[in-house]
Amino acid sequence: MNIVRNDNEFLWNKITAKGSYEWWYFDCISDSTDYSLVVILYSGFPFAPAYHKDINKGKDMCSLDFPGVTLCLYKGNRKVINIHRTMKDIKYTGKGVSIKTPGNILLERKNDGSQHIVIETSSLYRNKSFVCELNFFPIQNLNNQILPELSGIKDHFWKPANPKGFITADINIYKKNKKIENIYIKGSGYNDQNWGFVPIYHEISEWNWGRFHSDELNGIYFDVEYLNGYDERFSKLILYDNNGKLVYSGKASFFYNKKRNYFYLNYGKEVKIESENISIIVNCIDKVDNGPFYIRFLSDFKINYNGKNITAKGFTEYVSPGRLKNRFLYPFISLKLK
Repeated sequence: MNIVRNDNEFLWNKITAKGSYEWWYFDCISDSTDYSLVVILYSGFPFAPAYHKDINKGKDMCSLDFPGVTLCLYKGNRKVINIHRTMKDIKYTGKGVSIKTPGNILLERKNDGSQHIVIETSSLYRNKSFVCELNFFPIQNLNNQILPELSGIKDHFWKPANPKGFITADINIYKKNKKIENIYIKGSGYNDQNWGFVPIYHEISEWNWGRFHSDELNGIYFDVEYLNGYDERFSKLILYDNNGKLVYSGKASFFYNKKRNYFYLNYGKEVKIESENISIIVNCIDKVDNGPFYIRFLSDFKINYNGKNITAKGFTEYVSPGRLKNRFLYPFISLKLK
């Protein structure tokens, strides 16, 4: 895994390598309700079985061929909206990207650094459509304090674009063209970007990621393990305060108390992270998305930093990319694309 400097500019790499992927990730946890939200826009939907089928057939499919969107709204640990769609067209607009058919999606970066997203999409199975307008205002810009970190193998990349921001989301739900519900969310949010010049399952065995925000300290962790010593294990912990100061960025030790889900996915129900004067316990109990190759949690964090105890909540994810090569699981994965 390679870390790219946060240059505070919109970036679309337009990768044409076979099996490549790219995504822009946003999440939000409401500060006044039990709603939370995850939005991901894709150039090269790396989890679509149709994409991998075409690659396995020898077709030169790349990130430009399989754009898509994820729109997930949760109330507690219950899904209210759960959309994962592949789409047909993605174009650069000068300030962002436009993704179309079916539906319309616009991601635009404003001159003040904020980002504006409009999503118009529908569910394949529930005869519902959704319009989501999201605004992300960075309040935690680390001003390039997170330094670039390049491995010897430059295939997978991570850009921690805006580790903390303020998000508003206005979501309208329609059934048979009639608005049946409006949900408004405001709260703390996170934004990053990932891309790769190879399929996401290329030589990666496990992918663990998480973030937390609190009134005292904020953090991101990333732990990526590779197959057969392909690359050095990427075990990274980043901590920053609410004044925009980076207080730690470096390696960490990760320990997992594991459990299997009903797809026999062996995930860490408890994650222990240790580094210099830092100890973090992540309790991954509340599954908000539970599938054959990844699990997303609303997790509880217990942080001991320089002898001070801090509690927080945040999103965490476990991904087993190799599952995407298992054709037996394709029907189960396809069920999530709706």
